[in-house]
Amino acid sequence: MNNRLTVQCHDIIASEIQGLDYLARQMEQTWGIGRLPLLVDAELRLRFHQQIEMLNIALENDQTSREDILMQIGGCKRAWQALDQAARAGGHQPTPPTVWEISLEDGTVAMLVHDEADASQVAIQAKERRCVLYSLAEVGRLLSRYTTIAKVKEAFPGAKITSVQSKMPTAQFLNDDLPF
Repeated sequence: MNNRLTVQCHDIIASEIQGLDYLARQMEQTWGIGRLPLLVDAELRLRFHQQIEMLNIALENDQTSREDILMQIGGCKRAWQALDQAARAGGHQPTPPTVWEISLEDGTVAMLVHDEADASQVAIQAKERRCVLYSLAEVGRLLSRYTTIAKVKEAFPGAKITSVQSKMPTAQFLNDDLPF
């Protein structure tokens, strides 16, 4: 295969993966991060995870044909749609649109809601999954306590927080021998 066809093949696959990623994000926005597979029976959940794994294997293998990869991507799209249909058929409700979710570094999902009334509506979902629920008022109290963050964002409009470091001593420092 010549170089031009290889690039074109890569572009087609990349485009299809973007579509799959978009669908996955839509499902997570609708149902909550990691929640949808938990709402369906174990057999469908297993088939969903197997389909994702088959796509990953196909993408990792340099010998996999474009058609096979596209077939696995299509299978993943259908798997997401099957989860959505099964959850709805089972009487489950999507996460209310007033909930925003973000994965934290340790795998926990932070759920952000407008107020305490919204928090009470989604508290059960937070318990079903590894989630921590925050209202905007609580986030405001956190930012009020950690004023450096707010001051930096105010001084540099558009700045993004990419990492946070604590000034607290490490456990190793706290447990070392006393110097006297």
